[in-house]
Amino acid sequence: MEQDILQLSMDLIRIPSITGDAKQNLRLLNLAKSFLGSKNKPIVFKKNGVVSYLWSNAKEPMKPNILLFGHLDVVDAESPSELFRPKLKKGRLLGRGAGDMKGHAAVLLACYKQVLETNTDVSLALLLTTDEEVGGFNGARYVVESGLKPGILFLPDSSVNFDIVVSEKAPHHFTIEAKGEGGHASRAFEIDNPLNKILGFYEEVRREFHIATRKKSWASTFEIVAIATNNRSLNKVPSLATASFSWRWPLEHIKFEVGRRKILKIATKHSCKVVSEEGWGEGVMINKSASYVNKWKKIIEQNSGKKVSFTKVHGSSDARHFFNNGLYGTKNIIVTSAVTGGHHSQSEWVDVESLAILGKSLLQFINEQKLSQ
Repeated sequence: MEQDILQLSMDLIRIPSITGDAKQNLRLLNLAKSFLGSKNKPIVFKKNGVVSYLWSNAKEPMKPNILLFGHLDVVDAESPSELFRPKLKKGRLLGRGAGDMKGHAAVLLACYKQVLETNTDVSLALLLTTDEEVGGFNGARYVVESGLKPGILFLPDSSVNFDIVVSEKAPHHFTIEAKGEGGHASRAFEIDNPLNKILGFYEEVRREFHIATRKKSWASTFEIVAIATNNRSLNKVPSLATASFSWRWPLEHIKFEVGRRKILKIATKHSCKVVSEEGWGEGVMINKSASYVNKWKKIIEQNSGKKVSFTKVHGSSDARHFFNNGLYGTKNIIVTSAVTGGHHSQSEWVDVESLAILGKSLLQFINEQKLSQ
């Protein structure tokens, strides 16, 4: 299986499956389908041009005991001709998507194929999507809302080097606008500048919701990410300004609706109007005492020789679409990774031996789940 994982990882990297490129992402899905063989036909989901494939040997295909889940899309590459040529260097596989998460997807595919070839009766499924890098709303979220309800979700999409993620910060994003009469900058003392309204809003919100520091980073952040005006001149006060903000926080620290109401109130106070929102506070928080978590922890520690820790991450993953759906999805989630780094950079990499360890451990976990049923 180790050679399968390496070869498949390289084959996946070679396809420039940038998010939004439907043709290349479909090539990747069909490469995965070819690897699993013609007997294993996927259930195809499509929304707004985004295609996802679900393979399942469960009696109820949408209700497997274990779901292996990954995404095949990658962020844009500055040097595409170079970054989509996989390279092996000192035990590392380099290339766009090597760690995030084509190497991990290869592990999932190899494990799923081997389980099916051993004729096991374990209830197992594999989901591959192609829009995680832009939020996963037409991929993972759509499939979950279509009725996908696994017992346990296994998602190797992080850079935690075998550690286990127990919390992901919740994201929410605001775009606001402020208006004024505008006018010549030399008469600024007579003009209500909409930029000042936005800056006043920003400063007040940050006093309450920008708490994280380098030393104490597990706390709320509120950051401006874009600002624009209708200005085309440097000697004119604009009549319209817009700005976008990213708010992220630990679920256990702030209740989303409480924080959101405060932020909206501050916007009104500064004569700013919220024109769009997205994210809606969908974080992830896992019970590290759960039996399935500790079973995985024991297995990966034995096979890796590493003391595995529980960790918290500031970003979010598609796990949130499973965690926050009250009707479908699941709260029984394992988010982890092989040894990897440099995600979204020119030097993205994954340790090849660690992929093999992850694959061996995942097979053991699946088979032990079968025995415990």
